[in-house]
Amino acid sequence: MLRVRSWLRPRTAVWILAIAVAGGGLAVHQHVSGPALTLTPNVPAAAPQLGGRLLYTRGGGLWTLRLADGVAVQVAQPPELGQVTAARWSADGGQIVYAVHEVRDRRIPVSTVVVADADGSNPRLILGSEDANTFYQMPAWAPDGQHIYVVHTGPNVRRIERVALSTGEQQAIVDELGQFDVAPNGRWLVVARSTITGIGLSLVDLSTGERRDLVGEQVFDMISSPRFDPASQTILFTGAGSANSPVPTDTGSGGGFGGAPVALAHGIPMNLFAVPISGGPVRRMATVNLDDPTASWSPDGSHAALFSYEVLQVVRLSDGSLTPLLTPGGYGSVDWAP
Repeated sequence: MLRVRSWLRPRTAVWILAIAVAGGGLAVHQHVSGPALTLTPNVPAAAPQLGGRLLYTRGGGLWTLRLADGVAVQVAQPPELGQVTAARWSADGGQIVYAVHEVRDRRIPVSTVVVADADGSNPRLILGSEDANTFYQMPAWAPDGQHIYVVHTGPNVRRIERVALSTGEQQAIVDELGQFDVAPNGRWLVVARSTITGIGLSLVDLSTGERRDLVGEQVFDMISSPRFDPASQTILFTGAGSANSPVPTDTGSGGGFGGAPVALAHGIPMNLFAVPISGGPVRRMATVNLDDPTASWSPDGSHAALFSYEVLQVVRLSDGSLTPLLTPGGYGSVDWAP
């Protein structure tokens, strides 16, 4: 089964914003390793035992959350009609890059990529197009801090590119589309590639162009948000179903609130998985049954931030236990910096 995902259809992004805002009254009751925790809707919780900063898309804009004290700050305002769709920290945490889709003058779809300081100040336009058929999506930093990678779609263009920040020069890296990540060591790129037969994970050697499959196209019905660990050895991703099994349902043991089933607001419930780049079996890291979640490793590799329509939360990877931080969540991306 193939699914057309929102990041491949950027002109639908503004409607996703309306869906995310509509869920404003949820309360979360999640079991961690002790008593149940309750979150007040729209009030972030602190997690001083974890530390660092999260960068996430919510309500059409872009936010940071300081885990030490639970202070959230909006660092990029939403456009009048549209939203920030994805964002990432630079390797040193000193800058951010984010993609914006908007409908200017309520009639012209526009796609831009912006680089700014960590607090959102000093924004610089890196990529932009007034062509309604050209879009730049899912920006990610190169380890050198001088380049970014983006998904570029347009007339006769469907590829992942590397862009020089100083000159704007665009270089084709992979001539296909897919959610992707670049390894911290700069050697690898991982891409969730869809074909007529399914969706899988492929590893690309950036120095040689050599490609090999990590997860075959018949293992999952959906794969999203592949991310390298800090050591560039393991890929974390969210996945759902399999080509030979029925659509999964939530029994109340995973990410549902208070034991209630998860509503299928956007797609099949997904869980958190990992696979080593050296090859080997896929491991389930947490059973959460969430709607279109995205993930990011903690700086020390011990936890993952997990962002979905229902909730922003942290997963302890050693046992899959959950620490909720904010409800409702949203659609887009999450990233974790020291």
